[in-house]
Amino acid sequence: MPYIDMANLACGFHASDPMHMLESVRFAKKHNVEIGAHPGYPDLQGFGRRVMQCTPGEVEAFMLYQIGALDAMCRAEGTKVSYVKPHGALYNEMMRDLSLFEMIVKSLAMYEHDLLLVVLSLPDMTPYEKISAGMGFHCVMNSLPTVPIRRRGNWYLVRKMERSLVMKPWS
Repeated sequence: MPYIDMANLACGFHASDPMHMLESVRFAKKHNVEIGAHPGYPDLQGFGRRVMQCTPGEVEAFMLYQIGALDAMCRAEGTKVSYVKPHGALYNEMMRDLSLFEMIVKSLAMYEHDLLLVVLSLPDMTPYEKISAGMGFHCVMNSLPTVPIRRRGNWYLVRKMERSLVMKPWS
């Protein structure tokens, strides 16, 4: 962590557990790293990479639960969660399905308006900006230059394509 500015910390549903979360919070604080909640679908077996059909109530509940758990650990250690970046399939699906995106923003708005939401930077961000601004939220654009993005209705990430991940360090 001494080499990064921000860390997305898994919140227990796709990876991690309370001990690792607390250890990660302490490590991030020690190195002055901004902490982001990295909530995912309740999918430990698939590491949060499988799409799950969830009701709006389920999305609201698992978002609040995961962010709240990490935030409690941060507060206990004298720090805070600064942003939220959904993980894996949840991240991809929220960028493909505006109703899911709206459910996620709504759950964040219920929790705390000071959080930033990290979203995939797309050619047309208008619908996402409109939804988030309508609930008093700010989004931060994220780009993953080493991961190909294909169009299927909207946009989504493809990690299984050849050359989609950097396999050696930069020289």
